[in-house]
Parts: sequence; C-alpha cells; structure tokens
Amino acid sequence: MPRPTRKLGAMLIPLAICTAAGSALQLAGVANGMLVGAFVAALFLSRTYPAMEEVPGGVIVMQIIVGLSVGESLRNHLGMESGSLALLVVGTLIALVIQWLASFSFLRIFRWRRADAALAAYPGAMASVLELTDRNDVNPSVILVHVVRVFVIATGASLMMREQSQVVWTAPGTVEGLLIIALNVIACLTFGKLLAMAAMPAPFLLAAVLTTLAAGHLSPQYSFSPPPIALNVAEALLAVAVMIRLKKVNLEQVRGHMVSIFLVICVMAAVSILTALCLTKFRGGGFEENVLGIVPGGIESVAIIAVGAGLNVAAVMKMHLIRLIAVQVIPTLIIQGGRACQWFRGRAQPKENPD
Repeated sequence: MPRPTRKLGAMLIPLAICTAAGSALQLAGVANGMLVGAFVAALFLSRTYPAMEEVPGGVIVMQIIVGLSVGESLRNHLGMESGSLALLVVGTLIALVIQWLASFSFLRIFRWRRADAALAAYPGAMASVLELTDRNDVNPSVILVHVVRVFVIATGASLMMREQSQVVWTAPGTVEGLLIIALNVIACLTFGKLLAMAAMPAPFLLAAVLTTLAAGHLSPQYSFSPPPIALNVAEALLAVAVMIRLKKVNLEQVRGHMVSIFLVICVMAAVSILTALCLTKFRGGGFEENVLGIVPGGIESVAIIAVGAGLNVAAVMKMHLIRLIAVQVIPTLIIQGGRACQWFRGRAQPKENPD
C-alpha cells in the first residue's frame, strides 16, 4: 500500500470504527452509547493498532460542531432574573475553586508534579486539556484522570436518565438558510483563529458558542444545530484524540495512580452533589440538571451526555458557559493583559544614550 494511502487509512479507519461502535450502542438503546462506544473502541485501537493517527484539524472540527450545538441550545434560554443568575454564578465559581484546590492538593500529596496536578485538576473543556498537555511537558496520566472522570459522569447521568432522548434535527429548507449557516461557520473559524492567536484554550469551541448566539439573535427563524451524525463524528474525533495521547500510559502507571485518581473523582462527586443540592433548594430547577452542570467534565462530553439522558440541555449548559468563561477566558485576558503592560512599560522607558 502506498505511503499516503496508508497514512490516510491510519486516520480514517479508527474514526470510522469509533463512529460505528458508538452508533451501534446508541441504536441498541445503551445509555450514552455513542460516548461510551467511541471511547472504548478508541481505547482498544490505541492498544492494538499502533499506526492509529489523529485526523489533522479533527479537534477543531469537533470544537465547532459541539459549539454550534451548545450555542443553539442556549440561545433561547439565557434570560433569567438577576438574583437567580447571581446565585448560579456564585455557586458555580465556589464549586470550581473547591474542586480544583481539593483535587490539586490530593494529587500533590501523592507526589504528582505541580504542572501535572494542576492540569489533572483543570475543570475546563477536554479540548482545552488536550491543547494544554500538548503545549506543556506533562505526564500522559493527566489525560487518564480526565477520561476516568468522563466515564464516571456518563455512568452517573445514565443512572439519573429519565428517558432515552432522540435529537430532533430540521434541515434548512432554503438557500438563504444554508447561506446563513455557512456564514456562521466562517465566523466561527475567523473568530476562533483570533482567539487561538491570543493563546485561548479551545478557541473554536468558545467562538462557535458566541457566534451561534449572535446569529440566533439576528436570525431567530433559523436553526444552527448540526445533524445528529455530525455529533457522532465529533465524539469519535474526541475519542481518537484522547486515546492517542493515552498510548504512552502503561499498566504500571495506571496501577500507581489508581488511589489518587479515585480520591480526585470522589472529591468531584462530593462537591458536585452538595453544590447541586444547595442550588436546587435555593434556586430551584432539577437536581439532575444542577449536578451535571456543576461537574468539572469537558463541556463537549457533558453536552452529549445531557442530550442522551433526556435532561434540560440549556439548564446544564448555562453553568458550563460560566465555567468556560471562568477557566478559559478570564485567565487568558489576565495573561495577555500582563504581557501588554510589560510591552507598554518597555516602550515608555527612555532609551539610554550611548554617548
């Protein structure tokens, strides 16, 4: 087989297998079957198919698809009373801080490096985790923590499942509708590229959410949600990207980190449940939506889990939008602001006269 063909097969065959495995479990009625099937298939391939490669730009495509879905689910449900919004923001931020500090502290007790512990406890999007681990020299076990977290969240959501939900998708019926959707995708790519230049984690995910909210406000008659098959492909792309990075983790590392990972998951569950109980009591809403909105899982996986569990996706995504801003936008603005201040100070300093 020619080398280019072999390389193409190493990228597309795993993607097709993961999509097929997840879709089969989904059609069989397995709770969150697409997510579980794609991750299990990718894990199997990562151990049996060493040539497996990541699709170039696959993580960007995944971010845009999920961002479009999240933006569409949010665009008609962002309005709420100021008191309820304040309670939601405060509760989400308190849970974020407690989850991160407790998880980071436990991992440091088990002698994880500071950078590894910080990224393993990081409560942002999975795409952000992948980017941050690629930028920094970190232990592959960091990804393992996030994978275990996703499976625990999927299992918990399945236990709370009300009914197997079917995504209803309406294809755009006019040329104008197709044109507006295409313009929205172009805006996602452009804005996402600008955010990427500012070193924003998961830039295209955030860009897709914001541009879809704006487009939905300007053109309320059109739906910007991608078809269900696109969501399936997005989960498969995410699964392949994650498991490729797990290939470096051996069984000895897994055994050595099991206790610390177990404690981190317990902290996540305890803080999420307690915060969700408080929000349900003082703010209202369903306990299931509140707890799934508080858990520090990737927004990509949580969105799919919420849809599969038949929960109120908009209620869940409101909290994850707050999380996205808190752990990705604000730190980036602070870092870029500090760099800008240093640049201005350097320009303001008088140059020394060599004479």
